[in-house]
Amino acid sequence: MSDEFRDLARELHDAADRAPVDPDALAAALPAMRREVRRRRTVRGLGVAGVSVAAVAVLAVAATALPGLFDDDAPVPPATPSPTQSPTDGPTQAPTDEPTGEPTGEAIVGSEPVQPVCGEPFALPDRPSQLALEASFPEPVAFPADPAGLGTRLGAVVELTNRGEAWIDETTPYEAQLVVVGLDGAVVAAYEDPDIGYGEGTSALAVAPGDTFELSASLLLDFACGETAPTDATLPPGEYEVYGLLPAQGDGDLQGQGGPWPLTVVDGQQPEEWPTPERSGQPEGAVPWTYECGAAWEPPAITTGFTLEAEQPIRSPRPATDHLEGFWSLTTTQELRGPTVFGQVVLVQDGRAVSEPLPGGDAVTVPFASPDGAFSLLAAGNLVGCDGSSLPPGGYEVHVVALLIPGDAQDGEGEHLVAVAVSDVESVTIE
Repeated sequence: MSDEFRDLARELHDAADRAPVDPDALAAALPAMRREVRRRRTVRGLGVAGVSVAAVAVLAVAATALPGLFDDDAPVPPATPSPTQSPTDGPTQAPTDEPTGEPTGEAIVGSEPVQPVCGEPFALPDRPSQLALEASFPEPVAFPADPAGLGTRLGAVVELTNRGEAWIDETTPYEAQLVVVGLDGAVVAAYEDPDIGYGEGTSALAVAPGDTFELSASLLLDFACGETAPTDATLPPGEYEVYGLLPAQGDGDLQGQGGPWPLTVVDGQQPEEWPTPERSGQPEGAVPWTYECGAAWEPPAITTGFTLEAEQPIRSPRPATDHLEGFWSLTTTQELRGPTVFGQVVLVQDGRAVSEPLPGGDAVTVPFASPDGAFSLLAAGNLVGCDGSSLPPGGYEVHVVALLIPGDAQDGEGEHLVAVAVSDVESVTIE
């Protein structure tokens, strides 16, 4: 799965495991990190379990100072010369007039990304995007003529559809951007900087061909059109058209695109709440999650059918000053529509849980996944015991549990935290 931020975190882990750290290589990687952190900058509170996803960047930076999770110290085998094939004058394959396969038509793959410029004409390219967005504004939208310094926002629910013949496995922002143009086609409100205007954190797309999901889209007018917009920016009454854009953060060739959608603006008070997509509840077979450090522990009896597999082996042995941190791939058997998912590391010795989990959930993912879809989770834990001190030397079992906050939990209903998958047990030795 292409994910620029995940790749950068891995590069930092790799650099931390090599001594000394190459300052030139690290300096070259920092611009990409800054770009990713800017992408995750909050311009609107999202209330995802009170979690600060910006801490993911902190964890990545910490990897440069702490030994990494993965073992890159294995010896590299010497290069072996490849055999050279002798030239031949004969054809390598008998010619044939038979067709190589049935024509299937031109598949929709990727897209032609576009970026709005305030005051300039804007339109979507003729080439259709594999990631199609659809929305509507059936009722007039009210914007106050004098916002009195209060931020004004345009919001919508958009349908995201994979129109291609291949799965879409990408990481995107939580929300799509909205672009407002006048009837003359010129942009009147948009984020000109592609790295701002998105909610904090990321969503994981694992969308099968033909599948559709709903997600939020928004535009904060106070941040639109760079520095040219006043603090109390608003949209004057009138007729407009709106487009939607959603980039894949790890693939410059894929951008969700949709529109134009008609928009009528009238003078009045903004709605207290914009429509929000319905998120999936507790998956079938998930179990409530409870954890007590020092208590007897065994993997929860989960029957979702989800699997959780480490993407790299855990490095062992390691000092107690280390952190355990890495990526695990979660494969689903059921549709996930925008719940909050994160991984928790559990260390077990002699049948008892002996590690205190990191506070909160620093690395969360909001997946939109079709059945059989897969996406990565970043799970982290420190080697700290129940009394707050470093764990003593010895051997430990490592379990990673994928935890999910159902959509209905934010409404005070149902379980607030459930376990949906657990990894195979691994081991680590603390020196």
